[in-house]
Amino acid sequence: MSKKDRKEKQQKEEKVKEAPVFVPSAYPEHAGVLSCLFAGLGQWYNGEKVKAMGLGAVYAVLLIVYYLATKEIIPIPWRIWLIPVLIVWLYGQIDAFVVCYRREKQEKLAFLEKTGEPSNA
Repeated sequence: MSKKDRKEKQQKEEKVKEAPVFVPSAYPEHAGVLSCLFAGLGQWYNGEKVKAMGLGAVYAVLLIVYYLATKEIIPIPWRIWLIPVLIVWLYGQIDAFVVCYRREKQEKLAFLEKTGEPSNA
């Protein structure tokens, strides 16, 4: 291997080492898991604080009503209250994941435009 070939190879390796790497500001999987724990945590992770507080408050109220219905303090069958609790819980998960996924995709496209790489995302 000639000196010129070694130098070209070394330059290519340096370019690979210096190549910028895309790191998203938030991960959709994290947002989904946080919303599994409690509705609204995924929105908080995404930076949507008002939406998170509203969704969390609605979810908390529904959980309290559901608990009171299971203890027969409220004279409504507890199975009826389970439906809105699950709807709000699932909405929180889906919304957090989708919002975070879209944001990650936009950040990736902006990153690819900035670095000048072809985008097929």
